Amino acid sequence: MYGTFIEIRLDKKDLNNCWLAVSSEDRDWVEATFPNITDLLKNAQNKNHLIRSGWTAFAIQILGIIAGFALSLWAGLKIAPFLAIENAFVVSFFFAFIIFSNAWTYLNPQLLSLVDRIFPNIRFAQPNKQTIHWLAQGLVITLIGAPTIFLMDAGFELIGKILKEALFK
Repeated sequence: MYGTFIEIRLDKKDLNNCWLAVSSEDRDWVEATFPNITDLLKNAQNKNHLIRSGWTAFAIQILGIIAGFALSLWAGLKIAPFLAIENAFVVSFFFAFIIFSNAWTYLNPQLLSLVDRIFPNIRFAQPNKQTIHWLAQGLVITLIGAPTIFLMDAGFELIGKILKEALFK
């Protein structure tokens, strides 16, 4: 409570848990120290607050729903030819959409957590430890994404064949 001190709190996850406090009996020291530290922090700030907004969560939700709808349409188109029932596309679409909407309940928080990890409030850069370059990251995503889409396509066809055999023996 007494004496000279500086307290800086930087929280990686919670922006409301970050603060700077400078106190001393020497008013000149406080008036010189506080702006200097504030300037240092401002010069080192990142732009992650632009990503860590409510609009990002909204965009993830909307894009997830659009992706789920498109994925359900794709599944419906792949599975429907194997079903010899009335409105086979509608049935297979709704089945895929229900599966997706249940999975989305768990995927959405994971995506929001990923955004928090990729764009933290505070990050202390270590010059000797560079992250993977964005081009290399895009290449890895492509190498993983393309086979995943191929396997999903084959999986939808397999589900259609299994349903055809199970329902129409």
